[in-house]
Amino acid sequence: MMNKTLSISLMLLLLCGTISAQKTKKAKPTVSNKEIAVSEKKYRANAATLLDAVKERLIGNLSQSEILLQQLINDNPKYDLARFEYAKLLLLRNKNSEAVEELNIAISINDTNLWYKALLAESYDKINQFDNSEKIWKGLAERCPDNTEYLYKYALSLIYQNKLKEAIVAYDKIEVQMGVNEDITNAKRNIWLHLDKVDNAAKEMEKLADAYPAEAQYLLDIANMYTTNNMSEKAVPYLKRAESIDPNNPNISISLYNYCVENKNYDQALVYMRKAFAAPELNIDDKIKILVSFYGSERSKKTAFELLELLLKAHPDDPKAWAMYGDYLYQDNSLNEARQAYEKVIGFDESKYPVWEQYLSILLQLGDFENVYNKSQIAQTLFPMQAMPYLAQGMAAIAIEDAGAAITALEEGKNYVVNDKLMAEFQFFLAEAYSLKQDYDNAFKYYELALRKTPQNATLLNNYSFALAEQNVKLDYALELSKNANDINKDNPIFLDTYAWILFKKQDYTNAKIWMEKSLKNGGEDNYDILMHYCQILDKLGEKQSSEQYRQKAENIKNTLSE
Repeated sequence: MMNKTLSISLMLLLLCGTISAQKTKKAKPTVSNKEIAVSEKKYRANAATLLDAVKERLIGNLSQSEILLQQLINDNPKYDLARFEYAKLLLLRNKNSEAVEELNIAISINDTNLWYKALLAESYDKINQFDNSEKIWKGLAERCPDNTEYLYKYALSLIYQNKLKEAIVAYDKIEVQMGVNEDITNAKRNIWLHLDKVDNAAKEMEKLADAYPAEAQYLLDIANMYTTNNMSEKAVPYLKRAESIDPNNPNISISLYNYCVENKNYDQALVYMRKAFAAPELNIDDKIKILVSFYGSERSKKTAFELLELLLKAHPDDPKAWAMYGDYLYQDNSLNEARQAYEKVIGFDESKYPVWEQYLSILLQLGDFENVYNKSQIAQTLFPMQAMPYLAQGMAAIAIEDAGAAITALEEGKNYVVNDKLMAEFQFFLAEAYSLKQDYDNAFKYYELALRKTPQNATLLNNYSFALAEQNVKLDYALELSKNANDINKDNPIFLDTYAWILFKKQDYTNAKIWMEKSLKNGGEDNYDILMHYCQILDKLGEKQSSEQYRQKAENIKNTLSE
C-alpha cells in the first residue's frame, strides 16, 4: 500500500514538475481553426490574383497586370512568385534594371528556385552585365550538368567578356554531352579564327569531316577557310579529299580553279572551270561572276565564249544565261547574234528593262528601224515611265520619215527624262523631226536648247548649221557652227560638205569648191548628195564639163543603191 502511495506521489511530483517546467518556458502560440481558414482563404485569393495578373500580361494588358502584381507585393512583400512575375512584366517594358532588382529580391526570399536565377541571368545579359550573368549561368550549369542550355548561355557570357579560351572549354563540355555537331563546331571555329589560330579552327572542323566521312562539304569548308586566310597550299589536300568523295561537285571545281589561277596553272584551271560550268547544280550567279571577270579581256575572249556555250547547255531556259551571252556578243560587235540572244531573254522574261534598252540600241545600230518602231511601243507599254523607248521610237520614225510619229513619241518621252545628257538627245531629235516636218521655228528652238547642253556635239553642230543653210538664214552663224563641227571631227566628208554648202549659199563659190574637194578626198565621192552639191558649185563656176561628169557619177551611185 505504501509503495503504491509512493508511486502515486512520485507521479504527481513528476507531473507538477512538468507543469512547472511548462510555466517557465515560453509557450508556443496556438492557431485556431478560424485563423487557419482565414490564412487558406487569403492564399487562395492571392493565387487567384496572381493568375489574373499573368492572364492580363499574356493578352497584352500590361497596365492591369502591373496593378494586380503591385497590389500583391504591397500586401505581402515576401511573395517571391509575385516579384518573379512582376520582373517578367518589367522585362517586356524594357525596364531591365528594375527587373534585376525584383529578381534579386525574389531570390533572397527563395534562393532554391532555378527559374528565378535563369531569368536573372538573362536580365543581366540584356543590360550587358556579363560578369554577373557568367556567375549565375556557371552555377546553374554545375547544379544541372545535363542541361546544355545553361552551358550554352555560360559560353556566350564568356565570349561577350572576351574570355574566349574559357568559352571553348564550355563548348567542349557541351560537345561531350551532345556529340560532334555543326553548331558547336562552328562556334569553336569562329573563336579560333578570331584568335588567329587557323590550324586550330581546321582541327575543330576535321571532327565533322571525320564524323561524316561521306560528306565532302565539310572538307570543302576547311579548304575555303584556308584560302580565305591566304593559306591556299594547306587548302589543297582537303580539296583533293573532297574531290575523291564527290568528283562532280562544282563548288570543289571552282575552288580548285581559283587555286590553279593563283598559281598561274591556267591550263589546269580551265579544266576545272569547264567542269563547273557544265554542272547545272552550280548557281548561275556564281558562273556569271566568273564570266564578268573575263569581260573586256581580249586574251580571255575565246575562253569566255567556250564557257558561255557550257553555260547555255547547263541553263538553256535561264534568261540570265542568254543575257550574259548577248553582252559578250555585243562587245564582240556580233550585233545580229546579240540581237537574237536578247530576243531569247525577252521571250523568257520581258520584265527586265535594261535588256530592252540594250535590245533597242542594237536594233538602231543595225538600222532595223521598222522593228525599232514596233518593239519600242511594246517597251513603252511595259515601262511607261522610262524615256529611252520613246527616244528609240522617235529616232526610228525620223529614219522612215514619219515626222508626226517622231514628234509625238519624243514630246511624250521627254517628260520622263532625268538628266541633261538624255534631254539633249531628245531635243536634238525633236529638232530633226521638226526639220523633217518643215516646222523650222520649232526645229531651231530645239537645236538651240540641245546646243546649250552639249556645245561640243559635232553632229548637232553640223545638222543645225545645215538646216540654217537650207533655209538660207543666219548664214554667218551657220558657218561658225559648221566650223566648230569640223574642228571637233576633222576630215568628216559630211561635215566638210556642210561647210562647203554654207559657203555656196553665201555665194563664195571658189572657197566652196575648195572645201567640197576636201570632202571628196575624205570619202565624199561615194555619197550621192555630196556629189550633187559639188555639181551645183561647178555649175556656178562655169565648169560645165566637170559638173556633167560628177552628175553622171552621182546618178550611177543612185542607181546602184536602188537596185
